[in-house]
Formats: sequence, C-alpha cells, structure tokens
Amino acid sequence: MSGKATFERLYNAIIAGDRNEMEQRVGDALKEGIMPSDIIEKGMSPGMKEVGERFARYEIYLPS
Repeated sequence: MSGKATFERLYNAIIAGDRNEMEQRVGDALKEGIMPSDIIEKGMSPGMKEVGERFARYEIYLPS
C-alpha cells in the first residue's frame, strides 16, 4: 500500500473515531517503513484538525 493510501485510511479512521482501525493503520505505516513523524504530520494531524473543525461547527460531538 502506498504511503498516501495509508495516510488516507488513518485520516478516515480518526474522523470515524475508530480506535482499533487507527491502531491498525499506524502499525501498517510503521511496517511499511514510514517515519513516525510522517505518520503524525501526514495522517494523524490532518484527521485531528478535521475533527476539531467539525466539532467547532457542531457537526460532531466528542464523548467524555
């Protein structure tokens, strides 16, 4: 799987709030040899930013 596809799947898992999928995708990325900093910057951060923007627009809520 390409790095771009891995980042996209991680991004989607974060938006969906699917912890198991997130863990799987991070593991996949590490197995592919993707640097941890790239996993955070290119996969996780964009997903977290999108969640924050949707929360600010009252489109989603974050459980406590």
